[in-house]
Amino acid sequence: MDPAHGPFVHRAWWWRSRHSVHEKAKAFEPSPWGFTMSRHAPSSNSRAYRLLGGAPETEIVFRLPSVRIEQIRTGALRGRQSDGADPDRRRDTTEVNHCVYWNAPWLSAMKPLLRPYVRAFLRQDRDIMEMPAAGAALRIRCWR
Repeated sequence: MDPAHGPFVHRAWWWRSRHSVHEKAKAFEPSPWGFTMSRHAPSSNSRAYRLLGGAPETEIVFRLPSVRIEQIRTGALRGRQSDGADPDRRRDTTEVNHCVYWNAPWLSAMKPLLRPYVRAFLRQDRDIMEMPAAGAALRIRCWR
């Protein structure tokens, strides 16, 4: 769940293509239990943010060793998604939990349509995490 993996792991027609990857500098600052990627405009090639309209801004907090919290704002709309990784060394697995919150009622109506995209996004993370683990299982729980 490192801050640099996004452009290289999360490629899809509905998010960003490999041809749209470009150089972008982001500012980081220390924060309790880790570091924060300071508030910034999401990359223009991240298509899903366009659903929110306006000029979205995002801030991502990394709480070491295994929590990521992204806060998204555009006008009065607010959203937050968090990921937490919980390794279980006895079973040689890691459980990743992903939660999303928002204050936009129309997004709630779209939840059944968005679920497959969120799961595809999380599968991309799982696939990349399994590579160095050489077969270790990763269980993902999302939106039931």
